[in-house]
Amino acid sequence: NVTYTGATKTEGTELAGTGLNNLTLNLTPAESLNLTASRTLDGTLTLTNGNLVIPSSARLTITSNAQIGGAPFTAIKSIVTQVDYGTGAKGFVRVTLPNSGILRTIPVGDGPNYLPVSLTPANNNNNTFDICVFNGITVNGEPNGTAFSPSQKSFVVDAVWTVNLIAGAAPSITMTTNWPETYEGAVFSTNPDARIGISHYGAAWETVTGTGSQTNNTATRTGITVFSPFGVGGINK
Repeated sequence: NVTYTGATKTEGTELAGTGLNNLTLNLTPAESLNLTASRTLDGTLTLTNGNLVIPSSARLTITSNAQIGGAPFTAIKSIVTQVDYGTGAKGFVRVTLPNSGILRTIPVGDGPNYLPVSLTPANNNNNTFDICVFNGITVNGEPNGTAFSPSQKSFVVDAVWTVNLIAGAAPSITMTTNWPETYEGAVFSTNPDARIGISHYGAAWETVTGTGSQTNNTATRTGITVFSPFGVGGINK
């Protein structure tokens, strides 16, 4: 078990190797623990105070399906998944979902803002996902892709949620995303709740489906079986 307290720290050998059970961050508010390499956590991650920063070259793998502790989460108490806008590399947190019907919130953010994603499986297949979120929606859903034009951004939320299926057969997932109001395009912000949804990127950005809440800045889509990347936009009716 490892606990970090105080100001911003860069982790060292204390997180290397295997057998790490529980990791707790109880830092001074607005401080962070910066990983330097990919790490594996066999127990529970608890964010009491401070951010856990995963660089674009690394992955934090949480092998248990325990919920991440420390809720409620915020922009200064979350998992920051950094990206490289030049190479497209992404930092990931890897999680395995609990049993059918149990929601798991992954408290990710891009550093300045909190942009969590919640996943609820419809089966007990122990699906494992790599998750990253970044600001700046692009034509192909990648950090180094062509940015949406100002006109295109007016209809969407200016962020991409990367949710890659790593293991587990035949997933069917309900996904909920959350974002800061400052990321909303001018047209998007006028949509009624019934015209807010989530789009998946395949060969292109696909039809937006689902529902949402302008009050809570959330969008939800059910029955997702194909993964990564995802964005939030308005439903055409």
